[in-house]
Amino acid sequence: MVVIIVARELLVSGLRGFSEAKGQAFGANWWGKIKMLLQSICLGWILQSLSGCSDWKAFVDARVIVVHVMVLFTALSAVSYVFASREALLEQSRG
Repeated sequence: MVVIIVARELLVSGLRGFSEAKGQAFGANWWGKIKMLLQSICLGWILQSLSGCSDWKAFVDARVIVVHVMVLFTALSAVSYVFASREALLEQSRG
């Protein structure tokens, strides 16, 4: 899971630099914003479930689901950014 998250960040940063060097705008899209929201929720959820303050077993058990949903959206946002930069990537492969 950590590899997916870190790889996505490195990939998007690289794509952003590549696209902007080609003169194309590469701002955040909705997938990236949803990813950030879910990562923030997930972090709070994990910290709360590990703090010992949460005696509700379902809350602790749901931590696995929350983490998997966040990782899924992280991967999907990476795919969306690859598609967003495809024009610059195709231009590079032709030239």
